[in-house]
Amino acid sequence: MNAETRVADTQNIAPNDAQSIADEDSMSPRQRAYFRQKLPRDRYRKLVRKNDEALARIDHSPADASAPCHA
Repeated sequence: MNAETRVADTQNIAPNDAQSIADEDSMSPRQRAYFRQKLPRDRYRKLVRKNDEALARIDHSPADASAPCHA
């Protein structure tokens, strides 16, 4: 990552990230850009993991033959 890299400012920041954001004031621009990219990336991974877990629950649940199929 070069010094010219710009990262979009996220406005919807979760409350538990407030402490991390307060620490941003002491970061260099390069550190801040890395931190911002890592934050949305971790959120994306968390969302994908939740989706995978939900799909696994659906796939492994016993099929109810009496229930109508909504295909």
